[in-house]
Amino acid sequence: MKPNLNKEKAIKNLDAINSDEEKVLLKVNRQKGNQKKSSKTKDW
Repeated sequence: MKPNLNKEKAIKNLDAINSDEEKVLLKVNRQKGNQKKSSKTKDW
């Protein structure tokens, strides 16, 4: 029983880490996109 519970916890932790990384990547991509948009407007 205990090994199975540990595996489940580990999987949940991995899922949480992956979701957090996705959120961070989305934020970084949005910031990069905003920077690109602002640089394009500055090129005018």
